[in-house]
Amino acid sequence: MVEKNYGNEPGMDDLNKILFTFAAYNCGPGRMRQLRAEAAAKGYNPNVWSDNVEIIVAERIGAETATYVSNIYKYYVAYKLIAVQEEQQRKAKEAVQQKPS
Repeated sequence: MVEKNYGNEPGMDDLNKILFTFAAYNCGPGRMRQLRAEAAAKGYNPNVWSDNVEIIVAERIGAETATYVSNIYKYYVAYKLIAVQEEQQRKAKEAVQQKPS
């Protein structure tokens, strides 16, 4: 879905492609196109979710979509931190096991 909707979007980084995909899933891709255009017309960057299109979304359709995207992103960050921590623990354990006695 990311590639279909935002894969070739000039000026949009990978994180924003994903965030916009979540938002479009929640409020609809057509509505998201309209809201991005409105954000651009009001001086916001239409390729950036946080503190840009997110503001227009919250104003026009309420907090549901903005909260939905925010919650998913928070879980992503938490899981990514857990994965990094587990990898560090694995490496430390391997280093201890490889030490000569």
